[in-house]
Amino acid sequence: MHEALLRLSGRNGHHTFEDICREFARARITRNLVPATGPVSSGGDQGRDFESFRSFIRDRLPGAQISNDSGKMIVFACTLQRKDLPGKIKSDVATVMTGRQVDSVYAFTAHDVNTATRHDLQAWAQREYDLDLEILDGYAIAERLSDPDLRWIAHRYLGLSRALLFGQFPDTIDSTIRADALARGPVEAIPGLAEKLYQATADEADKPLHAAELFHEIAMSLREAGYRGHALLMLTRAGAALEASGDCDSAAILYADIIEQYAHTEGPDEDTGVYHRLSQLAHTARLGSPAKERAAAALAVHSAAWHALDNLTALAAAVDALAELKDDHLSKYALALGEAAIASEQPDLILTRLPAFSAAADRATGLLRTRINLVIAEVTESWQDIVVSAQRRRLPPPEAALILARYARHLMLTGAADAAVQMWWDAINAGTLAGLGDDTAEWLYAVRTCMSIYGPDEEWTETHPLAQAMRASGGTALLAQRRNHIEDAATALRRQKYARAAHAARRALRSAVTSAHFASEQFALDLLAEIYAETGEHARAASLYARSGQTEAIKKLAGGMEDDYLDLTPYLTSLVPDQRAAGFTGMALQGDLVPDEQVTSLLAIALDEWERYCSGRIRQSQMGPSAGMAALKLLASLIERGTAAQASRLLDTLDPLVERKSGTYRFCDEAHVKALAGILYGDEDLAKRAAGQLVHMIGLDASISQQVATLAGVAITEHADLFAAELQTLARDSATAARLLVRMDIELPDITVALQARDSLLTPYATLPGCIAYASGLGLQACLVTALPEKDREEVTAALVRRAQDRQEVARNRREAMVALAALAGSLSSPTRDRLFEMAIRFAKGEENSTAYDGPFTPTHPLSLFRIDLGKTNLAACGLQLASITCRIDQAPQVDAIGISLMSSADDPTVQAVARALCWLPANSALTSPALLIGHPNPAVRALAAYRWAKLPEQRDEQIGQRLAHDKAAIVRRTLADTLGEADAPAPELLHSLVKDRRYSVRRLARRALAVHDHDAGNER
Repeated sequence: MHEALLRLSGRNGHHTFEDICREFARARITRNLVPATGPVSSGGDQGRDFESFRSFIRDRLPGAQISNDSGKMIVFACTLQRKDLPGKIKSDVATVMTGRQVDSVYAFTAHDVNTATRHDLQAWAQREYDLDLEILDGYAIAERLSDPDLRWIAHRYLGLSRALLFGQFPDTIDSTIRADALARGPVEAIPGLAEKLYQATADEADKPLHAAELFHEIAMSLREAGYRGHALLMLTRAGAALEASGDCDSAAILYADIIEQYAHTEGPDEDTGVYHRLSQLAHTARLGSPAKERAAAALAVHSAAWHALDNLTALAAAVDALAELKDDHLSKYALALGEAAIASEQPDLILTRLPAFSAAADRATGLLRTRINLVIAEVTESWQDIVVSAQRRRLPPPEAALILARYARHLMLTGAADAAVQMWWDAINAGTLAGLGDDTAEWLYAVRTCMSIYGPDEEWTETHPLAQAMRASGGTALLAQRRNHIEDAATALRRQKYARAAHAARRALRSAVTSAHFASEQFALDLLAEIYAETGEHARAASLYARSGQTEAIKKLAGGMEDDYLDLTPYLTSLVPDQRAAGFTGMALQGDLVPDEQVTSLLAIALDEWERYCSGRIRQSQMGPSAGMAALKLLASLIERGTAAQASRLLDTLDPLVERKSGTYRFCDEAHVKALAGILYGDEDLAKRAAGQLVHMIGLDASISQQVATLAGVAITEHADLFAAELQTLARDSATAARLLVRMDIELPDITVALQARDSLLTPYATLPGCIAYASGLGLQACLVTALPEKDREEVTAALVRRAQDRQEVARNRREAMVALAALAGSLSSPTRDRLFEMAIRFAKGEENSTAYDGPFTPTHPLSLFRIDLGKTNLAACGLQLASITCRIDQAPQVDAIGISLMSSADDPTVQAVARALCWLPANSALTSPALLIGHPNPAVRALAAYRWAKLPEQRDEQIGQRLAHDKAAIVRRTLADTLGEADAPAPELLHSLVKDRRYSVRRLARRALAVHDHDAGNER
């Protein structure tokens, strides 16, 4: 013990020495001890490593374990210093005495202090500080630690073996010591291992081969007892001993064995240290065969497990090499490659190596063989033999259960939902008999997930309580793992450790696919997709979201993309409806980016899906996203570019959906209207049929008719000849038809609807105390008022001005009034426009922003259970828009300056509104140059630059035009192409560049602008 204390100095063991002294003091001096805290280097602990505290419990409760020690304050100081030990003790005492009053000081030293020096120091302390000083040196401490009741201190802190201290095995050791041994680890708890470890450690330097043998024996014992992590440490030490002996081949093979075992089932970095050792051996030592091949294969399997993007090339090459050598370990590597390839959807890696996989299965036994055969069945779809073997109980129950569950997963992914559910129930029965509690619970959740995809909806919730009961009944998992990879991945993602997160999520995915835990597989896919989305791997993220049927996630992902095309066409023909829905949704959002050569084939697939949906031939749960509705959205985004036959076929399916009862809303209405608008643009021969459906919808109730005006209003206006006559008939009763006629600048046949709008706007607004009413549709009603005589327009304008200036009104209602005034502005007299301009400028400058009451929905804490947010209301932006409409040419620079100042500090929605307003200013006035706007980070401002560049041919800069034509934001290029079509000088060179744009909408506008240019040029000639 004395020698062990002295060795603490060389191991920087000051804190260990403090722990030893504190436990010793608690046993022999006083139990009332509290450790000191504070930075030692700056004197924060005042030289006190620990000290006593006063206790009064014993005075009140006789026999209590804590006493007051006569109320004395005792301080303890510990040191490992050897040089000038008396000086160190004096220094510590002096430091201690600078604090609160002390009665006694105990100084513990690891090195010895002779008797004369100890007495001199005690006399000095009595003389200088009237203090009792006790000094316990290393020999005195070691002698006391030899007492039977204190030997556990030496065992815990000095690492001395139990055989040396007690001379007994754990079954005869005191219960306190046994608990301590278990806390220290299984090496101390399992009989005989501590002695072997002591001997192996002693032999590491002189007898490394013998040490390696002992370490390996210890590891095997630990593994059999279930301590796999401890076994890994012992195996690593065995490998190091083999390296020290010069037997690098054996060391490499041992390291390869470790990686084979740990690379696929353990935690995210448990085999990383072994990988580095093996990698160093492979590069520095001259390994012979088969050590060289085993090392290469082990390094490949580790690299494949860690590769964030599932690059399995090196592992596939290793399998080929081992197959050629007919290595006995081929089975493990073939299984690793096969299961990783299935989880990452790379079946070709297996199909091109079927002979190697068959040879691997022949060499394997038990569960390993079954898993390889499952890999082969998965890619070849040859399930009959292996499933029959499981059903006829030719295999052990655990293996049979796994086969049935994997086959159930295959059936579900191929659309056979009923057969899949039945097969999962068979797997659950077999798993229950085999005691696979965790697996059967997961398979119950797989049944639940299958029903949530295919239906019936009334049954899918019943499996949850059964799964919980199965987990509670106990049992294990067939492929048990010590780490929860999902938790590891989620934690790493939250901490932005993306490589580690991807590694753990991919492990979780492979494990779920292998065990047919379909619900966990879906969760792992979502988590891995989120990791890829965060790291810019959008194509991979979209593919994974499609596999898990996450349409909302795909919407969010595609909505944040610029011009990167995410090709999800493989999922449009999937047999799983959720996957098809996700694929159709993603492609619909990217309809503008779909290459022309893909349009016809995509429309054919979408039409087939839509027709199956309309005829009720798609089996799908109502809880999930609808594949048929998603297909219609894709049709709506692409039908303009389709063939006449496809457009006619779509019209045939849409025609029965037009007629409905009053107040009826169909979920397909939005896509229906967009599809009809696309046919208007895409096919002149079918435009009349599409127009007929749109007119019929306009004649229905306000909900669908307004939707038609909102979504197809521009198309209807541009095809006025197809709609004018029908709209004039409907305008007598339909406000929507009347507004469309006003937009077409066609006189209303009957102003009754316009008069109703006027009366509504002139009705005094009033609310009950404590209530608030939100105005809606003021701008739509104001549009109808423009068809009335000037007196009515002026009267309505005055009413709207009062409402806009009423600071007791809700800000959203004031903004609605400003929008309505902007709709009226073009039909007002010059004096009225001037007055509106003055008011609008005040709003734009922020002078009218204060509002006394903004409704009951004030911002609340984010953790509130009930929150309603109607969005921000910025009166400055709508004021600027009104100012842009009502200003004269000489006032335009003032509006432009205010708008530029607003954009400098506003949020994105406000910047977009301001940029839109500045586009309405007269182009020939002195405005901010496009050169000053083109560098703004907001695309709306760069679109404003494109508008001004195209509108002012005399001020064009060719370099700025090229930058705008190649801007990353589609809105900039689209604005440029659209404005050039209306400009006096259309810049044909730039339009020819835009004709080759990535987006169809830009190409269409550029072609139209070129056509206008060519027509004008022909007229001039």
